[in-house]
This record gives sequence, C-alpha cells and structure tokens, in this order.
Amino acid sequence: MAILVQKFGGSSLANGEKIRRAAGLSLSAVRQGFQVVVVVSAQGDLTDQLLTQAGELCRAPSPRELDQLLSAGEQMSAALFAMALEEFGAPAVSLTGWQAGILTGRTHQNASIQTVRPGRILAELNQGKIAVVAGFQGISAAGEVTTLGRGGSDITAVALAAALKGERCQIYTDVDGVYTADPRLVPTARRFEAIGYDDMLALAKAGAQVLHSRSVELAQKSAVEVEVLSSQTGAPGTKVVAGCPPVSAAAREERSALVEIEGLPDRPGAVFRVFSLLGAKGIEVDAIAQSPAQESRRKVAFSVGEGRMAAAQSLLESARGELGYQSLAASSGLSKITLLGECGEGIAPSLEDRGIPVLLSSQGKRRSCALVPREDSVAALEAVHRDFLTGEVPQRELPAAQS
Repeated sequence: MAILVQKFGGSSLANGEKIRRAAGLSLSAVRQGFQVVVVVSAQGDLTDQLLTQAGELCRAPSPRELDQLLSAGEQMSAALFAMALEEFGAPAVSLTGWQAGILTGRTHQNASIQTVRPGRILAELNQGKIAVVAGFQGISAAGEVTTLGRGGSDITAVALAAALKGERCQIYTDVDGVYTADPRLVPTARRFEAIGYDDMLALAKAGAQVLHSRSVELAQKSAVEVEVLSSQTGAPGTKVVAGCPPVSAAAREERSALVEIEGLPDRPGAVFRVFSLLGAKGIEVDAIAQSPAQESRRKVAFSVGEGRMAAAQSLLESARGELGYQSLAASSGLSKITLLGECGEGIAPSLEDRGIPVLLSSQGKRRSCALVPREDSVAALEAVHRDFLTGEVPQRELPAAQS
C-alpha cells in the first residue's frame, strides 16, 4: 500500500474547525487506499506566543530551554489532530519527533536532520493507524530535544516522505499552490500546475512563503514529489517535480536590510574574503553590487535578511582590521523584490519610473532584484508583476511518470 505524507501548517490548524477540516483530508486519503503520515506545525501564532512568554521571564533564554519550550507547540497540534481523527472513527496515534525516529545534529534552534529511523511509524501504519508526527523537532545523539529552525515542519515532512519512500508529499498552506506572485498581495497572479525544483528553490530563497528553501533542497536531493495545496479550498495545487521547463515569477522578501562597505581596498581576494567570512557564519547575502575602484578602493553593498543584519554588522566590524575598509553602514526597514525569468534591463528602471526608490539592485541572466522601502514593497511587487508577468501562464505538461 502506497504511503502519502501530508503536512499542515499553523494557519490550517488555527482552531478546532480547521483541525477537523484538515483531519477530513487525511481520512479522505485513507479511503483512497493510502497509508497516511501527517506532519503538523504549531497552531496559529502559538510559537510567537511562547517566544513572548519566554522573553518576559528571561532576557536571554538558553537555546536548549527554547527548544524544550517551542517543541511543545507541535506536540499539542499532533495530539489534537489525532483526537479529531479518532472522533471520525479513524485509528490514529500522535508521535513526537523523537518517537518518529528523527535524529538530528547537536545544534539547538537550527538543527539538521542526520537520519530518519521510521520503524515506529511503519509499525503504526501496519496496524491500520494514521501516524500524526509533530514537525519542526527531533533528538540529538546526546538525547537532547532539538528544533529545525524556520521551515522545520516542511523539512520534517519531506524527510519522512524520503525515508518512507512515500508516493508524494502534500504541503497544505493558506494558498492553493505556487503563483506568479503572492496572490494575497497581487490578486492578478496566476497559479502554476507544475514547477521544477530549481525554480521553486530560487523563489523560496527570494522570499516566496510557500516552501522553505531547505525543504526544496531536500526534496530535490531525495527525488520526492511535492504538491502544494490549500486545506481550505480543495482546489488543484502545484506539483514541484523534476523535468519542468523554466518559469517566470516574482517574490518579495518582506524583511530585508542593506549593508554597505565603503573604501574596501581594491586588491585580489578582498571582496571574496568579505563573503567568505559571512558564509562561514551561515549569513546568506544577495543583491551584491560593487562600484568601480577609485584611488585603489571600492564600495561593496549587499542585502541580507533583516534578522541577520546585526550579526553581519558585528562580524564585519570585528574583521575591520583584516579587511581594511574605511566605514560600514547598515539600514533596515527594507524589502527585496525579485523577478525570476526574462528581465531585460532589470526591474530597477521600472520601479524608479513609478517613483519607487531603489536603494540597491542587481541583475543576472534570468534574475533581477531590488531593495525598496518596506512601505513601497507591495506596490513594487505589483508593478513588477504588471510589467513583466502579464502574459498567460502556459499550462505545462507534467513530466512522464518514471517506472
């Protein structure tokens, strides 16, 4: 019997009615002949509520205790989901990450899955039960509870689908697929029937809040077919698979920051060293721009997620003696707009023509991005979509199934 993995996000589980609706989707899959494994996130904004309570009690909670606290949110969802299934007459069992066999590294708050031992899950499935697994969490070799960081429940679902050799992994969100832009911000955006792993990864890294980039990377590596669906509408979704032609789409990373290095010495390896230092600390950068050298020095600017701005600034300040630059500045309150696809001269001229300030821009062959003030970001996304993505989305044939 084929195994189907379903993941439900926090917005799909925000209250009892939504949990019952999601449980009905799992029950429907059982009636279609699947053995079903469900992965759940914490309900609604429960994770944020727990973080707020922790901050009220302790100015700097330890990563270990935060993992102990935050993992409880997904465990609550798993138990409630299993209860809803049982009320429908479907045998079910809730499992924590460690009960499900998810073994991770030692890093708290951002652990990586090292391996999955799905024996317990398979045993429950073979007893005719739906296994409901708490996402976002696992256990280290030292027996410590760990969490997987942003997008952790997506990662859990894809990892389980790979370990269980599932037919596919369904990700239920509050949008019914992958669109040419976020349909909540751009009502004229259009849905793709299918998108390739590479394009989905590029959109995820650009800020599209459909799938986390780490889950897409894992899906591609493990050849797991992912299907993005809405738990509310029942409409057809988008399949993320290998073999799809390139697509064009736009995305917004809402919380971005700008870092500017003035007077970096114009010597071989100087710019490379800047980004090597940042990369070694896991600080991802984008929209890199350099000015021509003047008097043997140049300006280097780049974007970084707003949550990593302080870390980037601190790291570069501590390395000022080695790097030899003259000054460093960082600005928050920005958003990054990215166009994936044919972009001509880039999106910056289009935005500037509409009076939207562009603080930084960069362009490649099939990718153009710009940093804009956050208050202008929705208008900027709409403008890019209108100027570059107004054509019809071709209905792409799905790749032939592999025998």
